[in-house]
Amino acid sequence: MIAAALALILVSTDPTDVTGYWLTPDGDTVEVYPCGESVCGRIVASPDIDPAGEPVVDENNPDPALRDREILGMVFIEGFEKSRKGWRKGTIYDPRDGKTYRSAMSRDEDTLNVKGCVGPFCRTLTWTQTSAPAE
Repeated sequence: MIAAALALILVSTDPTDVTGYWLTPDGDTVEVYPCGESVCGRIVASPDIDPAGEPVVDENNPDPALRDREILGMVFIEGFEKSRKGWRKGTIYDPRDGKTYRSAMSRDEDTLNVKGCVGPFCRTLTWTQTSAPAE
């Protein structure tokens, strides 16, 4: 009985291990990586971005000075604090709508639960673990 419980503990996924490559519901591939004492994330592939075509820029950004930066490779996940249940008090910027959301993330097996909030309204998206995109 104790061995079975120990085996369950050993195979359970650490909710704070959110690093790796993740596929979003929009089809973007995101790399989440250690960033100091936090984690950061960047878009490494997207169905909206043709790597051989014109660069897709952050045209919806509310700051006009940032509207020329390329979306591919842009850091858009940052500022998180580690907690027992994952990561909290971070922000995620969505270049599709130009908004920044308060966010929390936690891992569950091969999925990443990403919660974004504006004011009292929150929504959780499920990202699926994937491999690094081919270069």
